[in-house]
Amino acid sequence: GTLAAIRRGWLADAAIVTEPTCRNGSPELIVAHAGAMSCVLEITGLSAHASKRLMGENALDHYLAVHAVLREGERRLNAEERHPLMQDLRLPYATSVGTIHGGTWSSSVMDRLEVEVRIGVALSETTAEAKARFERTLSEGLASDPWLSAHPPQVRWRAAGFGSAETRGDHPLVDALCAAGEAVFGAQPAVSAAPYGCDMSAWVRIGGVPTVVYGPGDIEQAHAPNEWVSLATTEGVARTLVQATASLLAMEPAALRRL
Repeated sequence: GTLAAIRRGWLADAAIVTEPTCRNGSPELIVAHAGAMSCVLEITGLSAHASKRLMGENALDHYLAVHAVLREGERRLNAEERHPLMQDLRLPYATSVGTIHGGTWSSSVMDRLEVEVRIGVALSETTAEAKARFERTLSEGLASDPWLSAHPPQVRWRAAGFGSAETRGDHPLVDALCAAGEAVFGAQPAVSAAPYGCDMSAWVRIGGVPTVVYGPGDIEQAHAPNEWVSLATTEGVARTLVQATASLLAMEPAALRRL
C-alpha cells in the first residue's frame, strides 16, 4: 500500500513510520535501518533407491554446503559494515532460512530441495545490488564443489522486499521528535538503527522523503505467538507524535525536505 501510494505521487515533506522501536520499555528513534529480501533456493540432487544411496546425490547433503556459504556471506557482509549505528547492532544484516521442503518418502534419495531464505540489505547498497551480491556469493562460494558447480542452486526472488534507508541525525525531523519525546517521557529517545526492513526505505529511496521510525512495542516480540504493546507506551508515543507534528508544521517545508 505505501509503495503503491508513493508511486502514484502521494509524497510528504517528512514522514514517521510507527513500527516498534522500544528497547527496555522506552521507544528509540530509528534513523537508519537494514533492508530485507526473500528468495527461494532450489537445490538439485539425483534420485536413487535408498538402499543404493551412493548411486544418487542427496539434495539435503548438498544444501549443507550451500548453508555454509550463506553463513560465510552473512559474516563478511556484517564485518564490512562501517556505519556506527549499524555497528552497534549485534547482527545488522541477518541471513535466515525460514522453510525447507524436499523429498517424497524415506526410500528414495532426495533429488530436490527448496529453502526460503531471508537476506539483509546493507545500508550502502540498493536491492538490485543486494541481489547481485547474494548470487555472486553463492557462485563464488560453490565454485570448488564438484556437484554444485555443475548443478548450481536456482534462485527465485520473492516480490520487491525492503530496501535499506538512512536519514541524517541532525535533520529537523530528528530534533522535533527528540524534543517531544523528552517532554513526554522525561528523557530524549536514543537515536539508533534497526536490523529490520520497513516502509521507511520506500519513503526515502523512492519518494525522497526524510523519514524516521518511532513507535510503541519491541521488535523482539513481533511475529511471536504472544505479540503485544504497552498501552502506556502507546499513549506516550501518540502524545509525542502530536507534539512533534505541531513543531514540524511550524517549520519551512524546504528545511524539512532536505535529506
